Amino acid sequence: MLQSTQRIDLLLTNVGLPGGMNGRQMADAASLLRPDLKVLFITGYVENAAVDNGLLAPGMQVMTKPFAMDALANKVRSMIEPMPAGSVTAGNATPPPPAKPVG
Repeated sequence: MLQSTQRIDLLLTNVGLPGGMNGRQMADAASLLRPDLKVLFITGYVENAAVDNGLLAPGMQVMTKPFAMDALANKVRSMIEPMPAGSVTAGNATPPPPAKPVG
């Protein structure tokens, strides 16, 4: 699927996967074919929340289980929807305009 021309908005993966490859390894392999692919890691272990010692590439985020489904939906939406002009995101901050004095 990664080698196809089909649009992929987001890779959602658990950090711990069966069979020897973990979620970070899968994401790194996917990014070789799709460098702009956004990745959301899911983990149930607080110590894995940093995923590979906190070295998350741009476009990668982590959610720690348990979480509500609406929290997951909001996270996915925030990662795949374009940001409005002037929005602030980690690593891409647009400062707000200076405050006007009151009075």
